[in-house]
Amino acid sequence: MASSSSVEDRINLHQLMELKAAFERADLDNGGSLDMEEFLEAFGGVLGKNLAKKQLMHLFMKIDANSDGSVDWDEFTNFMLLENQAAADMTERNFQARYVELEQQPIELNPKGALHKDMIEGLLPLPKQDKLLTHSRDGTVRAWGASNMQHLRTLKVSDSWVTDCKYFAQSNRIGVTCIDRTVAFYDSSTYEPAGHLTGLDTSPLCLGSWNDLGREKMLLGDDVGNITLYDVGAERHDGADTPM
Repeated sequence: MASSSSVEDRINLHQLMELKAAFERADLDNGGSLDMEEFLEAFGGVLGKNLAKKQLMHLFMKIDANSDGSVDWDEFTNFMLLENQAAADMTERNFQARYVELEQQPIELNPKGALHKDMIEGLLPLPKQDKLLTHSRDGTVRAWGASNMQHLRTLKVSDSWVTDCKYFAQSNRIGVTCIDRTVAFYDSSTYEPAGHLTGLDTSPLCLGSWNDLGREKMLLGDDVGNITLYDVGAERHDGADTPM
């Protein structure tokens, strides 16, 4: 049976030592980091000839969380440690489940093209609208019917990883953060674009919203540990508000 393990799962301690040596050989300018081409050349042979180039490119983009186009050794090892720890936690954790018999309803399967192409990073239930939103590292937000999980709409937000998605109740907008240092807004009912914030100094990883005396506020947590507050009041629709 073919193994379905990920690239990260295939890397053991011996391979890690080989990767370190390959990393140093490929870093010709001794700058301490590799671009994508250097990364592919350094790691392709060590991880195996049967590993597709697309898989290695995908791994590079996962590790390059700040989207600066390069990966250093610390980024690589930190990523591997986090992935392995997450796998260990899932294995060691004891789960208790309580099952309730539900009335069976036929569910029509969604076509393959409606599904995400990469890891789903989060879920956003919208009970009042009877739908569920999912966001993924494939750069999309997808809407699904809450009662039957049928695909409703795909929003192509970015070519980069979508990191978070939140609902702004006052303006009925969805806020979406991306690793490429942007925040996009969409009308929750029509899915039409409703604002775009670009040119951020850092990559937003998490998003929060609340109503402050009738004004919508947005919080962004980024990849260097900062929290930034924005006024995204409902009467302003450009999304490019001044941080406070």
